[in-house]
Amino acid sequence: MLGEKGKNIIHKKNVRLGIVALSLFLLGCTEKHLFDFVPYAPPSGVRPKLEKIDFFLETSVSMKGYVNVNKPGYYPLKDVVSYLITDMDNKYDDVTTIYTVSDSPRKYLQTKEHFNDQLRKGNLLNGRSSKLQNIFGPIIDSLQSNSISILVSDCILDLGDDEAMTEGSSVTSKIYDHLIKKPDAAVALFKYLSDFNGTYYYDRKNTGSYSHSARPYYNTILKNRPFYIWVLGDKQLVEELLSQNLFEDSDKVYAYNISMDDVPFAILKEPRKGKVAINPIQNMVLMKDVEQKRPVQFTIGVNLEKHPSFYENLLMNVENYEILPSHLTNTTALETKTKNELKGSLGNGFTHFLQPTLSDMDVATTEITFSLKNPPSTWFKETHLTDDYQVPAETLEHKTFAFHFITDAFDKAYRDTPALLEFKLLRKQHN
Repeated sequence: MLGEKGKNIIHKKNVRLGIVALSLFLLGCTEKHLFDFVPYAPPSGVRPKLEKIDFFLETSVSMKGYVNVNKPGYYPLKDVVSYLITDMDNKYDDVTTIYTVSDSPRKYLQTKEHFNDQLRKGNLLNGRSSKLQNIFGPIIDSLQSNSISILVSDCILDLGDDEAMTEGSSVTSKIYDHLIKKPDAAVALFKYLSDFNGTYYYDRKNTGSYSHSARPYYNTILKNRPFYIWVLGDKQLVEELLSQNLFEDSDKVYAYNISMDDVPFAILKEPRKGKVAINPIQNMVLMKDVEQKRPVQFTIGVNLEKHPSFYENLLMNVENYEILPSHLTNTTALETKTKNELKGSLGNGFTHFLQPTLSDMDVATTEITFSLKNPPSTWFKETHLTDDYQVPAETLEHKTFAFHFITDAFDKAYRDTPALLEFKLLRKQHN
């Protein structure tokens, strides 16, 4: 086996050989494009420690329809909540405190075993209608640097005597007022689908009959009714919790203000195409004669092994990338691949790959950036329902009435967030 001295000798030799190869390549170039690839820099400073998880279960009477044990069907809420609390306590040594919340949070004083039992029986879910602006506010305000808050709710808007579709923006502004005081908070939203057999409010003002049998959809099992889990807290703490992948059975997911600054990446020697030489040790990329008939392709490796599973969806969608300078957009194509899709020895444990292909290069281009963005959610619009009164039961599937008045607050608070990842090349001056 080689000693440390021998390894250093081999390392220095490889560096010299790489520089020589690049130099020889450079001498034969008619059009020279030598770039430094900006390497991954791990975040500095001490990561916060997760010491407290506040778990809020919204207990309006409509929520009982998601745990109805007396009707056959698919009711995942009771299992999702029970397993989530158990897994978090196992991972973080019993740091979870449970609250029930209608208009204001109330600490649950009995055991978690009793909580699970009462949840399954629906005994916890007999509260009055909940005003969501009064629920989100205290939860957001209570966030601390060492804590995460989790809210489970069907997110059905209730404005009392006010008409939701004309006055719903008041909910947006009230939630927004709390969010702007927490600029460093990240938010993840998970959507789950369930059967529903419970009390559905009579109309948008809830002014109809108080007899349950006179209410819409009485004794009807509604299919694919959404409920939601919100995760709020410090960016790094939210990322850490989500990396445990405790929410994998959700139907949809979206996150605000998240950070991917601890996702490692590097430029790789292979795979590559065209007249390009790469020295991954020196982070140098040398391209020659970049043109449409002779394009250049190189590969950037990314390691998502210890990160939330939904990061993969963000990274692999080429529509999420911005290419700068913008004039390269029309002459640059992006491909994304998983490790299983690439052949050959890739090394270094990278799990996903970005492959830019350039078919033009201007010597005046001094910097090239591939920025991974977090675009607005598409499923929010698909979920929002403008009217749920006297509509067929099928119209309610996958949808929540007036949903966008809630998400609009988060869109507004966190719309100007930095890129999740940036892969940057800086032109290197040479003689």
